[in-house]
Amino acid sequence: MAICFSSYIKKIVKQYGIGEECMVYYNPQKPQKSELKFILDLPVYFVLLCGLSFAGIGMYLYSF
Repeated sequence: MAICFSSYIKKIVKQYGIGEECMVYYNPQKPQKSELKFILDLPVYFVLLCGLSFAGIGMYLYSF
């Protein structure tokens, strides 16, 4: 399954004008890893939801 983020990226880039100053978040040890916006992406929410689901199911089954 391939996921295309080009429309998402274009939408973010449109928010910033050429030469406009903006806040950039980056890792000082790895400056190539930088972001214009600090957001939790869908995969992070998916992993969190799966973890909480497994924990909830485990607690439910443990109660028997």
